[in-house]
Order: sequence, then structure tokens, then C-alpha cells
Amino acid sequence: MILMYIFIICFFGFYGDTLTFWIVFIVVTLLEISDWYSYKRSLKKFFESISLEMMDEIERGLEHPLEYSEKRYILIENYIILLEYPYKILRYEDILLICYRYERMGRLEFRKYCYMVTKERSYCVLISSSVAELDYDPKQFHDVIVRKNPNILVDLTKENKEKLKELDGINMKKRPYKI
Repeated sequence: MILMYIFIICFFGFYGDTLTFWIVFIVVTLLEISDWYSYKRSLKKFFESISLEMMDEIERGLEHPLEYSEKRYILIENYIILLEYPYKILRYEDILLICYRYERMGRLEFRKYCYMVTKERSYCVLISSSVAELDYDPKQFHDVIVRKNPNILVDLTKENKEKLKELDGINMKKRPYKI
């Protein structure tokens, strides 16, 4: 935070004008506090939505996860825990469709995403994003989800879009489902 203030002072040239410096200092501090507050509030809402029975089951599952990525997700016996915002715990049986997208960022940089559609919205999980993870195959991630939910639709095909619209009333062209 201190480095940010030094950057603002040097970049905008506020080192000579004390009043302007303090105004910028107060505004930036208030923005940081509001960002911290909204983060804490979203975490509180997330934890309040979890029942004690579910927490016990998750705690037992975390002892022996089926697969995990330290920063992105954890697959346990009955749930997927998404560790990126929006934090969510999904039951395998609630996932209606799963599909993958690959995005090239440059010569050596790429990203692999997994999209999971539930009745309430779609969730995106970054599967891999660096040259170090080039050999990572999301097949195990995919196999665990499909094994736990055999009724899941795989890939975003025209037929699967029609099935989702027909069975669950989900229009994949509109938010919060748009992929």
C-alpha cells in the first residue's frame, strides 16, 4: 500500500502540493478499505450459506481429496470447491453441463478453462495457465466429474444447448449462463 502511495506521488507529481497529496491519500485509502470490506462480506456470505452437516462432510473429504489445484479447485467425494471468486461449493449432481475452452495469450502463454453449468449459473475454473502446466491434462478433473454425475452433458454442442433449454429452461445465450 505504501508503494502505491509513492507511485501516485511520483507519477502524478503531487510531491509539491500537500493538500492534493492528502486528498489522493484519503481517496485511495477509502477505496482500499471498501475493497477489503466487500471481500470480507462476500466471504461471510459464502460461509453462512454452508450448513454444519455439509461442513463436516467437506472436512472429511479434504483429508483425502480426489484431485486438487492449490489455487483453483478441490475435488472431494461429493463436492467441487472453487477457490477462485466467486467462491462456491458445487455438488456433482447439480452440474448439468461441462465444457472446455482453450485460449492462446501469446507464443508460449495459454489458458485452459472448464465451464460448469448449473441451474443457477455457469462457473468458470482455470485449469492450467502456464508453460509449466503445459503437460497438465484436465482428463482426470473431467473423469472425476463425469464419474460422479453420469447424467452430465459434455461439450457445448447445439444438441446439448437444446436439451438444457428443453429440460431446465436454460438459455445459454443469456447471462448468467453465457459462456
